[in-house]
Amino acid sequence: MEKLLIVDDEEIELDGMAELIDWPSYGYELVGTAINGKRGLALIEEKRPDIVITDIKMPVMDGLAMIRAAQDRHADTVFVVLSGYGDYEYTSQAMQLGIRHYILKPCDETKILPVLEQARAELHDRRSKARKTGEMESTVRRMAPMAREKALHDLLLGRETPGRLPGITGSLGGTDRKLLLLLMHTKDGIDHLEQYAIANMMADLLPEGGLLGDTSVAQDVCLLVDAALYDQLPQAVERLCAEFARFRSGALTVTGSARGTAGQLAELYEQARRLLTTAPENTLTLLERLNAEQHKAAHLMDYDALRNADSYAALCFACCETLLSMQLGEISPGVQRDVCVRAVRYICSTAPDTDAVTYAELLGYMADNIWRHRTGGEPQGKATRTEQLILREFYAHLPEKEFTMQWFAREILFMNPDYLSRKLQQLTGDKFATRLTADRIELARRLLATAPDVKLSALAELVGFASDEQYFSRTFRKIVGVTPKQYAMGL
Repeated sequence: MEKLLIVDDEEIELDGMAELIDWPSYGYELVGTAINGKRGLALIEEKRPDIVITDIKMPVMDGLAMIRAAQDRHADTVFVVLSGYGDYEYTSQAMQLGIRHYILKPCDETKILPVLEQARAELHDRRSKARKTGEMESTVRRMAPMAREKALHDLLLGRETPGRLPGITGSLGGTDRKLLLLLMHTKDGIDHLEQYAIANMMADLLPEGGLLGDTSVAQDVCLLVDAALYDQLPQAVERLCAEFARFRSGALTVTGSARGTAGQLAELYEQARRLLTTAPENTLTLLERLNAEQHKAAHLMDYDALRNADSYAALCFACCETLLSMQLGEISPGVQRDVCVRAVRYICSTAPDTDAVTYAELLGYMADNIWRHRTGGEPQGKATRTEQLILREFYAHLPEKEFTMQWFAREILFMNPDYLSRKLQQLTGDKFATRLTADRIELARRLLATAPDVKLSALAELVGFASDEQYFSRTFRKIVGVTPKQYAMGL
């Protein structure tokens, strides 16, 4: 049974929540109530509640000040914030404190209990993670090789932080030491025995102490090296690739991140991983040696979304998002094509050359090649080919400002508009105009998340709206619930 504390300066609300809800029947023990943050903080110290429901605006000490003070001493306590209409500024500040659970006033039992169940789930998840972290730290302190490799693996994927694994940070030379991550990939994957051989060869090729750690992620080998050896890495990797070829068929693709610290390991891994789509085989591609445009393009290519799309429509949407991201980033057509070809090659292990340069051509190139790889190249029936044609051309022309059903049917697909309308609704679940607007707004939302400073008029035009910022903002708010500016600010 979780211990619950309620803090609210409105006595009617406070009494209603405290007395009218049968807390024990829902698995909660009400350990106290308070009418301001100062009294609430004292009760938190005394009662050690698991969950605290608190108003934001209160006399003496407001809810945000109480939360800040309590979090310093009671990190496990989960807070649920009561907020009213217009409390956007306070809610934003609460989000910065890590608060995830909100109840909109006025509230009753039907509003409170579902949110409390979410808070309870977070509480259990925190405790579970705390137990796992304790176990991990105990293992790392013993410096067992397998535990160390697992810890490095979790650091690279962002599942752990150096602060929670001080033993690993120390073994990497501390929080200020500069590191570089080398990522090694083959199309068939690298097994544990080969990883062991690669790590030992690299340790021999570098000066003593130059190799700081190794692990594997998704059958790729990750080596952490001293960034002071930056200029020696190309020669060492060349020797490694030659030695690897002596006992294993299949070339290595090797990429290197920028130089960073232990606290940036997840970022360094992501840098090296994204470079795989642009890197040639049997040589080292270092991020810091790419020009600015190649560097940016490598980071905008989301090949996870391309590889994991669970339907042809989802794949076309992922292609659309990636290509528009590169257009927003002002990547030249030639570099876009090179990155797309290398992304297809990375996902499919092979890729045909292409002269495609336009958005529509590149979308078709990626979607068709990746989907053919996903389906094993099996022949498709006429109906399936027609459906794929409709979806591919829908997303290929989505940014067109004059994109209407009649134009799409007669000028692009040469189909009867009524037939196309029915077919498109069958494939997407929505009518043409509804799906078009929804996808355009979803693309705008995702692009805003990665480029919050983009001009709204430019964003609107990029996803197919006329350069009418007010209309775009109204439509965005209708679907997303906030304006584009509010969304970009995280409100």
